[in-house]
Amino acid sequence: MDLFFARRLFGGNRNEGRGIAPIVRLSVIGITLSLMVMLITVSIAAGFKHNIRSLVYGYTGHLCIAPVAGTADHLHAPREMLAMLDDVPGVERIVPSVEMTGVAKTDSAFVGIMLIGGDSLQSPNPLFGKIVSGRYPSFRAADSVDNPILLPQATARQLRVSTGDKLRVYFARDDRMRLRAFTVAGLYSGGKIGVPIALAPADVLRRVGGFGADDAGRLLLYIDNPDDADRVLTRVFDRLSASSFVEDQRLTINTAAELNPVMLDWLSALDTNVVILLTLMGLVGGFTMIAGLVVLVMDKTQFIGTLKALGSSESSLRRIFLYLAMMLVGRGMLWGNAIALVLCLLQQHFRWVRLLDPDIYYMDYVPVQVDWLTWLMVNLGTLLLTFLMLLVPTHIISRISPVRALRFE
Repeated sequence: MDLFFARRLFGGNRNEGRGIAPIVRLSVIGITLSLMVMLITVSIAAGFKHNIRSLVYGYTGHLCIAPVAGTADHLHAPREMLAMLDDVPGVERIVPSVEMTGVAKTDSAFVGIMLIGGDSLQSPNPLFGKIVSGRYPSFRAADSVDNPILLPQATARQLRVSTGDKLRVYFARDDRMRLRAFTVAGLYSGGKIGVPIALAPADVLRRVGGFGADDAGRLLLYIDNPDDADRVLTRVFDRLSASSFVEDQRLTINTAAELNPVMLDWLSALDTNVVILLTLMGLVGGFTMIAGLVVLVMDKTQFIGTLKALGSSESSLRRIFLYLAMMLVGRGMLWGNAIALVLCLLQQHFRWVRLLDPDIYYMDYVPVQVDWLTWLMVNLGTLLLTFLMLLVPTHIISRISPVRALRFE
């Protein structure tokens, strides 16, 4: 019966042409805006975390095996060693990485860049963001251009080169300057960590560095679950210690968190800021709805007096208005979800909202990632918080006298 009366009141606002009181409309709008801001916030935070982690893992892997600093500039990793590490439980794949710093020069400008070697066995590296011009090189023998290179879009602007242009890169090796010519195969946006990073053929970089076919600067290990990095590190260490591949090499193994503490700590701080914002916006939405509920009770004073005169209990009346308030909250939440989803999808596909300083955030647009589980938790949390906050205001019904309410006009 309580729910029946609540539905009649909820539908009567429209069917009887009375409309909802302006303050109640504002309360519904407040819930809509609060939930919309919360959902967009968690989506942007998830997008930043996903993109930053992709950049970090693209550069260092979840685990990184490298020579001990000051001992060598590369390590020897034959196929047997890679196969052994690939069999370690939790390891998904292993990527030998060859890296060289150089100076890219044209007739009008020069830029210091880091070149990372790619080969035909590697999948596209998330470090190299979104391709905005040209293509991601295949690094196969049948590649359409000689010595293809993938450049950051910002670096290409500095050098005044575009897709298809030739680019000279100078390397300082063994007190000598070495020159290699590349062809710009594509340009990408984002992906900058410190210095500009370019993708070039691994065999070219090995020849420049005097490496063998099985040599690499580092081994990047990608694991099934990044949260198990410490556990998998122990397994990899034990497997390497028991093998003969490291007898003549001094190697170290680190997790991405150990190699990039500042970035990952920043992501943890971001989580704290998101929780604070969600709490504040939830309280704002709850207080606006409290104001709306008080107005609803005052607007229905005669209705309350009539039901009291007919013998309805105060608990029954409180449930009626609590149901009514939650229906209005549901309407606001429905609109909040719809608007937030549309805005997130538009930003996800068109990237209209740009960042003023990409060097600070390592990307040039505001990233968005819709996590349905997080959205569900935010909706349930908002619903629960609002419900609890509305329990207290319903007690004003007990102060309404049936005699005075029936005289009230």
